[in-house]
Amino acid sequence: MSGWKVYPNPTRKNLTVFAPEGDKEGMQVEIRNSLGQVLFTKSDKTGQMDLEMAYPVGHYSVLVRCGSHHKAFNVIKARE
Repeated sequence: MSGWKVYPNPTRKNLTVFAPEGDKEGMQVEIRNSLGQVLFTKSDKTGQMDLEMAYPVGHYSVLVRCGSHHKAFNVIKARE
């Protein structure tokens, strides 16, 4: 899980998720709102995803999974 990143934080529009292991094992990203509701899920095998944060201003959890490893990041969506 070394080198996993979610940036920029806070974000105004776009969010980049980077997990070096994702290009080998595949990566799944899930975005949840402050109520725990799943807003977005995507799988990829590149190790990097660029996401549009088309959600209201607030706090979000970004869950990243690569194989048996997972990590949660807290992200703030700021005003544009």
